[in-house]
Amino acid sequence: MTEGRDPNDVTPPDDDDGPKRLWADEGPRAGEPIPDWFRRVFGEMPAPTSDMDAADHAQFRERRHEALRSLARSIPPVYRWASFVAPELAERVATPDAIADARRICLSPRVCLMGASRVGKTSLAVAMLRRWVSEHGRHAEFIAVHRLGFARIQHAAGHGEPEIVERAMKAPLALLDDVGSERDTGTNPVPDIVFERHAAQRPTWVTTGLTREQLVARYGTGTVSRLFDQTKVLRLGSGEASER
Repeated sequence: MTEGRDPNDVTPPDDDDGPKRLWADEGPRAGEPIPDWFRRVFGEMPAPTSDMDAADHAQFRERRHEALRSLARSIPPVYRWASFVAPELAERVATPDAIADARRICLSPRVCLMGASRVGKTSLAVAMLRRWVSEHGRHAEFIAVHRLGFARIQHAAGHGEPEIVERAMKAPLALLDDVGSERDTGTNPVPDIVFERHAAQRPTWVTTGLTREQLVARYGTGTVSRLFDQTKVLRLGSGEASER
């Protein structure tokens, strides 16, 4: 068992030889000022909005700090290193210009990263999540899609949704990682999550190794049309970003 791994975590081990350095989510080092810690881990601090007074800005910084720590707890350990300031990101993401494209679209409410296995989709998505949370000061959740089906199967009937499904539906921003990798069962909650978030106009990001045609075959036209509604699509392996 990997040291420090939650024994109840059913996330499978990473299948590549990429960097395994964990993100230093324990906070600033001894004597390190908060701004220096933030720049070291996340990059340059966003400028406060012009209409914020000192008290509002202090409250925003506190919300942002808590949101970043909450996000870190939802990210699998193998991806906690990922941020735009991590040098390993360029090693993991094979597509030329993909990191620049990701920086450009990372504040968008709807994003889909598409591409084959081991092209850096999840690593790039985590870096984008950190930037989104940093800019907005709001919570975001990393949701490993393969865990959703397990959760519904194991959850007692008549007791509402499993906690992870509820978070996937209600989080201010949810990254649904590796859509299409989950078991194809009658209890698969992915379509329900997509419909719920689309109806509530909640920001939703997706990574997937499937093509749009494969997604339609798996989930149906209604789910996929909502998934791609006004979505910025970054295709890793082609170096192209587009908007649908």
